[in-house]
Amino acid sequence: MLSVAVPATAQDVASGMPATKAAQSDIEGLMSYVLKARLMTPDQLVGEMRELRLQHEAGNDVATLKLALVMADQPNVQEQDVTTLLQPLFEESRATKPELRAYALLVARDMQDRKRMKETIASTQNRLRESQRSQEASEAKAAQMRRQIDELQNKINAFMMMEQSILKRGR
Repeated sequence: MLSVAVPATAQDVASGMPATKAAQSDIEGLMSYVLKARLMTPDQLVGEMRELRLQHEAGNDVATLKLALVMADQPNVQEQDVTTLLQPLFEESRATKPELRAYALLVARDMQDRKRMKETIASTQNRLRESQRSQEASEAKAAQMRRQIDELQNKINAFMMMEQSILKRGR
């Protein structure tokens, strides 16, 4: 299993000291939970999320993080929902363990990055559609101009044939 050392306090962050065993076990427990949740059937996942939501409402920080991780792993998640769920963990008045707060911050930033990425993709898709429309309009205009050129060429040819016919009669 991958062992991730998460600093327990801001001082530990500055000094580079590894987190305590309890902090490591909380984070490791969350990581193994994510792997376990990914193997759940949809029905199991719905039941699990219902239970986690009850624990979250009771103020359980680990359950809140688990719920956020499960939600974040869903393809149709609204990033704002996950960020809103995690918001109470950032409040100074709440006695959230520093390592859980740090992990919640990591998940919240991941959600912000996902949201920005989705917005960038949507913007790029819109620009691509506009570019395609513009190109289609240009191609349609070019085709129309080719038809007009062909029509004019046909008229010129007809006039030239008439001129030759008139010249032949006039001789």
